[in-house]
Amino acid sequence: MARWAQAPPGGLLDCDGVLPAGGGEGAGDALGDGDATGDGDDRFDEDSVFRFLAEEAGLGRAGALKAMDRVPQLCNYSVEGKLAPRHKFLVEEAGLGWAGAAKAITRWPFVLGFSVRRNLRPAGKLLVEELGLGKDGAAKLITTYPAVLGYSVEYNIAPKVRYLEEEFGLGRDGAVKLITRFPGVLGMSVDDNIAPKVRYLAEELGLGRDRAAKLITTLPQVLSYSVENNIAPKVRYLAEELGLGKDGAAKVIARCPQVLSYNVEGNIALKVRFLAEEVGAGREGAADSILAHPTLLCLSIDRKLRPTLRFVENNFPNTSLTVTMHLATYSLAGRLVPRVRLLQRWGGADLTEIKGVESACISVLETTSIGQNPFTGNSDCKRKFKVEKALVNGVFMQKQARKAQNIPKLPKIAQNRACGATLVNGYFRPKTPRKRSIYGNK
Repeated sequence: MARWAQAPPGGLLDCDGVLPAGGGEGAGDALGDGDATGDGDDRFDEDSVFRFLAEEAGLGRAGALKAMDRVPQLCNYSVEGKLAPRHKFLVEEAGLGWAGAAKAITRWPFVLGFSVRRNLRPAGKLLVEELGLGKDGAAKLITTYPAVLGYSVEYNIAPKVRYLEEEFGLGRDGAVKLITRFPGVLGMSVDDNIAPKVRYLAEELGLGRDRAAKLITTLPQVLSYSVENNIAPKVRYLAEELGLGKDGAAKVIARCPQVLSYNVEGNIALKVRFLAEEVGAGREGAADSILAHPTLLCLSIDRKLRPTLRFVENNFPNTSLTVTMHLATYSLAGRLVPRVRLLQRWGGADLTEIKGVESACISVLETTSIGQNPFTGNSDCKRKFKVEKALVNGVFMQKQARKAQNIPKLPKIAQNRACGATLVNGYFRPKTPRKRSIYGNK
């Protein structure tokens, strides 16, 4: 077998090990290119190969040396007969362009060891025509994962696509979407890798085929995880140590598949301990909060959970634990802070001093848009608007605030100046910090 067929980890030609007798498509150079003038056995000096990779292929000196170090056989190929035609295929026929081809070769220099006629062109044609990616979509996938050009169409790519479409039930569109997001699935064995994980998620975890398909479509990298060393320990921790049971663990994983990519002791357990001890929810309260809002496990303690919970506690001290955990899943800077500021403008006082309106304020924080002032119920605010847009446009926000509080409307110029706007080319623009030019102040 040629060196190309065994060089990269995970299998270059067919990870299932089902190559036909005689080497099959992956034998590439050993069988002769058909598009090359050389026979593959001629010896060429390293300088010409180095200059080609560094200058014409655009890898640069460091990239060329790295590629030649990873694939020493490149020095044995004719530049004009083999390397240049394969590079031309990537640039023109595959549609990668000069920069895209350089990225693909840098990531996987083994691509220059495959025959255009036997390997590269059939794989590219399958991506463009049969999978329906189009030339641009196929070029993007090849740039990201160039190893796909080294896979056997008949013995590697086609069986994976057929399994995802029919047995897994994704259909053609779902299979293409999964392959686009995670091309590495084409290098996995169906019997030894993909099918056992699908079976574990659908049967042992109890998600069923449809929910398992949705989970894998959301996080296709789960197919690369080990069941024994990665997936099962997370399920065991959620079901047994956290006390959610098998059904609860399945619910958490289905709603937040990213949990499967986290370390138990270094990530999940730390967040459970934070909710139970620092927040004061207790072990059962933490379990209930995670079951109701699994995305809590995806949030950083220092950058998200702690500042958000502190902000909610300071502004709404009487809020229940359930509502507090729900608000913790929202963006602090993009949702909670702008809406609390608007509520403070509407209410005209500190929210903690207003009795009987905390539930109304919470509903304002949870809704997508605001239609009515929760303090006065004035019909002047029936027109819905995004709070984020209102804060960006200070003029509009002041209009709504004054309508809600029945304050007489200011003249337009005074209103704009009150918001800190400045007159620029006849139009009022919000006041923004002046950016310092790299050429000095102008």
